[in-house]
Amino acid sequence: MKEENETIIKVYDAVMGSGKTTYIIEQMNKNKEEKYIYITPNIDECIRITEACPELEFKQPSNEKGTKLKDLQKLVENEENITSTHALLTHFTTETLELLKNRNYHLVLDEAIEPCVKYRIEATDIEMLFDSGYVGIRNDGITLEWLKARPEYNSKFFCEYKLIQNQNLVMFDFNNSSKNKKVFIWEMTKGLFESFMTTTILTYQFDGSILRSYFDIKNISYTVDTQRLSRPMKLGHLINVCIHDGINKIGKHKQSLASSLKKDPKKCAELGRNIYNFTSNLVPTASNQIMWTSFKDARPKIKPKGCAKGFLPHNLKATNKYGEKTTLIYALNRYMDVPVKKYLESQGVNVNEDLWALNEMLQWIFRSAIRNDKSINIYVPNIRMRKLLLDWCEVN
Repeated sequence: MKEENETIIKVYDAVMGSGKTTYIIEQMNKNKEEKYIYITPNIDECIRITEACPELEFKQPSNEKGTKLKDLQKLVENEENITSTHALLTHFTTETLELLKNRNYHLVLDEAIEPCVKYRIEATDIEMLFDSGYVGIRNDGITLEWLKARPEYNSKFFCEYKLIQNQNLVMFDFNNSSKNKKVFIWEMTKGLFESFMTTTILTYQFDGSILRSYFDIKNISYTVDTQRLSRPMKLGHLINVCIHDGINKIGKHKQSLASSLKKDPKKCAELGRNIYNFTSNLVPTASNQIMWTSFKDARPKIKPKGCAKGFLPHNLKATNKYGEKTTLIYALNRYMDVPVKKYLESQGVNVNEDLWALNEMLQWIFRSAIRNDKSINIYVPNIRMRKLLLDWCEVN
């Protein structure tokens, strides 16, 4: 039994496809008397866990009689084993955590979640909340506090009221060049990890994750195991990175092909032609073996010929459904949301944005045939992202 307020968090840090999920399934099946909440990026993996642990009888929260969160809370009250997605975990409230306390659940996180993101709210609404005296700042100097009566359901700011009551919103004075502005940052409900007996996180290169930065800000202790599941073999030699000057010219600048790509239809069209050239001439590939990605808003402007059905979201994780894909195109340049990065840095933690970007790219790449130890070809037009991948291949 853990001591009160003690947080036991263990990170299994190993390359994708090295058996992290298989290992934790074995551990859960060996310890069937324990209670688990297994959180994974997608529904397919929830089904996999349910089928792999029949005696644990995992239940998935449903919204048939209300919300998934309310159903999850009923399952917790009944002390059922539960599996759900990252999205539901971000909706945990103080009520949810209160129910979890003293029920001795173990949390398993398949892939590190994003514990803080920029909260989308108009600057004029932020001003209104403060000027009208609806909100103030708690003693920690950043967490918002609701100062007036509970607003009516579905009224303006009711959503913000609920988040503030759960201490999910903090305010950050964001200095963008010479312009100062206030932004809201959503954070996970305070005390989430303390509500579990243990937390096990299955991920890769944890040091580059936003969750690691969050733990450091909140002084949440954790241990990282990089040995138990490490593969003895190298994988970098299986990744053939395109170094063709002609089609790489479009990404010759470090900042090229970032999120502003959608605003440049000519560049999008050129990128589409390059992708067609890569998959038709440089690496002739059947359409069913191609997977490509870019920013969602840029996708309809890129429209690479012959690749329409091969698009996969750039944040795809924890699925084995695309193991036949051998030709890949990673047509984007990933950066953290600037306010989130600045907020983390303002709290005194180091943020390794390049490692974060590399991790995001590798997670996507490892949906392909490489997870089955098969060689792949990949076109990464941006010079920054390509160098990150080539450097990783040299040592892995």
